[in-house]
Amino acid sequence: MKTTIEIPDALFRRAKATAAGEGKSLKEFVTEAVAAKLGVREEASQEPPWMGAFGGLAPIPSGERSNQSSD
Repeated sequence: MKTTIEIPDALFRRAKATAAGEGKSLKEFVTEAVAAKLGVREEASQEPPWMGAFGGLAPIPSGERSNQSSD
């Protein structure tokens, strides 16, 4: 769900910097913070439901990332 909230500029900058330092988006950071404040257990995974059945994409080895064929 999308919503708009107003928070003080200094708090916003600190939250954004902390999120970036943790390698998270501001959305992820705020969601975790609100869940923690409310005492809500976080879901085990934010992955789409189909990922459990079919799995994710395997990483492509660095030598195979070219779009050119070697024929």
